[in-house]
Amino acid sequence: MRSKQKYFISIVVVFLIFSIFLLQGCGKKATTLPESSAPLESAPQQSEAFRVLLVIANSDFQDREYDAVRNILSESGCKVMVSNSSGNESVGVNGTRVKPDLVYSEARVSDFECLVLIGGPGAKEYFEEPQLRTLVRNFDYAKRVVGAICIAPVILANAGLLKGKRATVWPDERQKLVDKGAIVEDVPVQVDGNIVTANGPDAAQEFARKLVEVLKSSQTKM
Repeated sequence: MRSKQKYFISIVVVFLIFSIFLLQGCGKKATTLPESSAPLESAPQQSEAFRVLLVIANSDFQDREYDAVRNILSESGCKVMVSNSSGNESVGVNGTRVKPDLVYSEARVSDFECLVLIGGPGAKEYFEEPQLRTLVRNFDYAKRVVGAICIAPVILANAGLLKGKRATVWPDERQKLVDKGAIVEDVPVQVDGNIVTANGPDAAQEFARKLVEVLKSSQTKM
């Protein structure tokens, strides 16, 4: 009888010891695998987007030029802001309505890398506009890219930017550029230094792509 009791006690003791061992093991923190020491590969940083100021007439700007230029510039990563002289909604030849982001007289050259003048019959209101003429000259003086399409190159000529420069323009306005000393060539798009000109709506896409090309080139030279 005593041997059975001793046997039973031995089993209980063994069970208790085993239980204590299990409890101690469960109380330990789980071992975590060390993280890889290799640095995470960061995404390539893109250069800051080019900031472009687009100038349109208050009425009768050329919709096709506006749409093509704005879309291609935006698709290329440019940040485009639209301006006019009034701050009120502009209406295009074909009825496109655009609320400008700012009045161009409030624009600071240091905030943009490029100035683009959209054509259309309404652009004639800017041919002799002194504030836009000053803005155009300031952009050119700061070596920013300056573009004009359709009849808008007349604005550049009147500001004195095209004297001795190769340029193109809507055919009806050719003589105005010649009178201001421009070398007018019968091509859809012309580039001379930091100035890009185009002769009308059919050249709008090529004009926009050339603006992007000149902007990238100017960044490389900086």
